[in-house]
Amino acid sequence: LSAIHPAFPSRIAMAAELQEPSRPQNAYWLWLSENREALTKEAGSAKGPVVGKLAGEKWKAMSAAQKKPFETKAAELKA
Repeated sequence: LSAIHPAFPSRIAMAAELQEPSRPQNAYWLWLSENREALTKEAGSAKGPVVGKLAGEKWKAMSAAQKKPFETKAAELKA
């Protein structure tokens, strides 16, 4: 509705106005942000649900050692 009517601002704009601190990204989101372009190419679509499903499958299939750098970075951002 925000694009249709100016009386309904988006949640992002409202949060920015209130200057609420954003939550830090977790390990999965950090990994996804680094790999989104490759996942989009592999999925053959830029649609969120298609890429998200493929990303979720790949994340679950990753070993703990492969996830460790992202988990470490997420823990640092959370602290």
